[in-house]
Amino acid sequence: MDTSTIAISFSEPDERHAPREPRKGIENLPVEISHKILASLPVLHLVQCRYVSRALRQLSHEVSLLNMHLTRIGKKNPSLIFHCLDSTVNKLHFVELSDPICDNKTVYEVDIPFRTVMPDKVHILDSCNGLVCISDEFCRDPFYIYNPFTGRYKKLSKSKQFQKQTVEVGFGLDPINNEYKLIKMVYYDDPCTGLLSQNVFTCGFPSYPHSEVQVCDIVSNSWRSIGSIPWHSRRHSTGHFGSPHDIFCLNGRLYWLMGSEAQYGYIDINCVPRIISFNLSDEEFQVVKKPACGSLNKHNYLLLALGGCLSAAVYSNDGKVEMWIMKEYNVQESWIKEFVIEASPRNIDVGVQPSPNVTFFYVHGIWATRVLHGYAVRALCFLKNGDVLLEYKDGKLASYDPQNGEITDLKLQGLPTRFNTVVHVGSLNWIE
Repeated sequence: MDTSTIAISFSEPDERHAPREPRKGIENLPVEISHKILASLPVLHLVQCRYVSRALRQLSHEVSLLNMHLTRIGKKNPSLIFHCLDSTVNKLHFVELSDPICDNKTVYEVDIPFRTVMPDKVHILDSCNGLVCISDEFCRDPFYIYNPFTGRYKKLSKSKQFQKQTVEVGFGLDPINNEYKLIKMVYYDDPCTGLLSQNVFTCGFPSYPHSEVQVCDIVSNSWRSIGSIPWHSRRHSTGHFGSPHDIFCLNGRLYWLMGSEAQYGYIDINCVPRIISFNLSDEEFQVVKKPACGSLNKHNYLLLALGGCLSAAVYSNDGKVEMWIMKEYNVQESWIKEFVIEASPRNIDVGVQPSPNVTFFYVHGIWATRVLHGYAVRALCFLKNGDVLLEYKDGKLASYDPQNGEITDLKLQGLPTRFNTVVHVGSLNWIE
């Protein structure tokens, strides 16, 4: 059997009629020692421990162990979740990256228990502490919070809807109150005011004059409104709905790009994009300062998280990618250009080649990112050895060594032909 096609589905074992077994081995150790041993295991091995005995299953549910495991796993190479972009397939796959990275790692299919009841194509909004937030590709209700390694999930209640609306959604953890939240920023038309804006568009989507911020407290599964977005503007997008990590959570804040203000019935495409953050604890918006050199004053970069810091990948017409990292939150002087990636072509077939010095967008399924000279690359994360994990539009993964500039392809068994990659910390964590 081809192991790459094995679908794995995790569920809690039924212990209603399980006989009690004598404690042995690790189960006889002091709890503190048992936790240290179990916390060092890869997440798949920790899941398998739940099926060994009742005692180990009880140990694997203890909050202190889950927190310790999450902390240790966060210091290792991450897991990766791949969303297959085939229009006829609604599947997720995952792989645990070893340390050091080695070829021929097997990619497994992950069962989505609620897949059959979702109206359209599955889309992963973001990953946080082992949990992923899933919706359809247009960010429509319902939203699901799902742990792919335990199979547990929660369907969120429906939020307030408007007749004409577009939405932006972010998911993350409020570290102060230890609460997971889903933030829904809604742009809408209100027929009662007469201020309609059907002729105003951003990246092909209508830009509406009204906004409302809706917050779902995930444990209580309740929605509330906290007012409007402070700026009458649309998000500066490099693609369309469903673009990977348009909005992402880092250290208790959501980040995204916003630009192009609506004025006098049209969108000013030359408006300099702003970096916006939303604090999940005090639920306040803030404009993030950019480097004084002006490198982030154009529409040629994507935001991401690298090494626990807000970062920006700045694309140039010569195919190079500058990686800027903000070492201290909202301190302008802390923006540092760490390195430059030589984004060499990866045997990508894009059909008609663009003319020189032309920057354009290529939207493929729900995968969209900046494309220059027909080639696209996206930085995903730092690996434990200091390399940067890269994803290319043609369905290749590679590691980049900032010290010598070498790019090494990663060969994974069972990888979907076309996919979007989500960096994921595999954990048995849950929302409560």
